[in-house]
Amino acid sequence: MKKIKPNFKSKKVIDIHFHIWDMEKTKKEYSKNQALRDNIDYLDKTRIKAGETKRILDLTEQDMVNLIDEWGIEKAILHPLSTKSIYGFDKMSNERVFYFAEKYPDKFLACVELNPKQRASLDKLEEYVKEHDVKSINMNPNFFGGFFYNDPVIYPYYEKIQKLGLPIMMHTGPTLPGGRIKHNNPALVDDVAVDFPDLKIVIDHMGHPWTDVAYSMAMKNKNMYIDLSATLNYIIKSSPVYMRIELQKMLNTIGPKKILFGTDTPGVGGGKAAIDYIKNYKQTLLDRMMHAKKLGLREKNMILRENAKKLFKI
Repeated sequence: MKKIKPNFKSKKVIDIHFHIWDMEKTKKEYSKNQALRDNIDYLDKTRIKAGETKRILDLTEQDMVNLIDEWGIEKAILHPLSTKSIYGFDKMSNERVFYFAEKYPDKFLACVELNPKQRASLDKLEEYVKEHDVKSINMNPNFFGGFFYNDPVIYPYYEKIQKLGLPIMMHTGPTLPGGRIKHNNPALVDDVAVDFPDLKIVIDHMGHPWTDVAYSMAMKNKNMYIDLSATLNYIIKSSPVYMRIELQKMLNTIGPKKILFGTDTPGVGGGKAAIDYIKNYKQTLLDRMMHAKKLGLREKNMILRENAKKLFKI
């Protein structure tokens, strides 16, 4: 009997990087908060370049929830945004993550974020894991007053996460107004990967603009993965040739098993275009002449869905 190949096109997408901002507070603070205004104006410019027609302040919370079905997303991991130290309030608190994950269990999964410099965070993290279905931990070195990933002060935090057996997602690369780029260099994560070999680490945003560093680290560290979110969305519109080169570099260095898909919604926009880009990616004549790695249905499904299912135990 002839074997029937799976129809990977019918599979939905798992978005590992999604936000539902507190729009009420964001809109209220926008006119009187210069740092927040700079942040949103910057993002709106990237959204326009990514083909979006709505500004961030035009979005409602329900708009963001509705994108799950509109884009054919099976599950999205909700990330908190602990922006209080920068803007005076959290765009998305842990409690807000739990609210949406538990209100829409068919759509969202929970990711939490705590101050890694505080010892009290260790007990709080354990409490969250016991009381909620937490799938991962988020870290952004621009929050909580700023920090460096390889600071020994936060090593107890990594020990706790490793003990809990949860993946950790680390913001690297893109730095918005109010942040400091020195905190976002992915090279800082290499120490963590080496010192905590059982800790699963996801490098967010491809580590851009240090992409080569990020890919090299993910190649040598078995516990490290690369997330496409935001960077893919933006570059496919602003510099499509550059994105093809980056994707081939990833496939050549780490292979499809270590690449994870996310949109970083609402952020820079272009989430649906990013999904379609991976789904519809085809080799060009130039790719074939360069002996580029194949990105067929099997590889696309790994990137869009299966890698996330395995890593986050979905």
